[in-house]
Amino acid sequence: ENMIGIPGEDLSTVWETIHLNQKCAADVPWASLYQPYPGTKLGEQAVQAGLIDKIDPDSVRPSFFEDLTLKFPDRKRMINLQKFFGLVVTYPRLEWLVKLLTLLPPNHYFQRFSDWWRRRRYATALYKLD
Repeated sequence: ENMIGIPGEDLSTVWETIHLNQKCAADVPWASLYQPYPGTKLGEQAVQAGLIDKIDPDSVRPSFFEDLTLKFPDRKRMINLQKFFGLVVTYPRLEWLVKLLTLLPPNHYFQRFSDWWRRRRYATALYKLD
């Protein structure tokens, strides 16, 4: 389990995380997207860094797999990279394709793929249902 999009991170550090997961040969690689919670040190760091105006308890999303609330320069690319995190960890040869896909606008097809991939990896790698 990994988290990307934390304060101080950029695309290069996300790729470092991916490469570490590749070296570890993670069975079920996936990443969540950081979201700031009230009263946390990371949340306060995000406010101090200007990545978010304030932490509003009503803005906490029910899922940490869909969107990144912080204002990163490469925010959209990070969101897309999170959707293909497990794929590129499992199949490193597809890194070139994933890098191209991160250039596209985030969309519901990427989200659907990510949801399918995560369920599929859990079923095949953890529970051996295939």
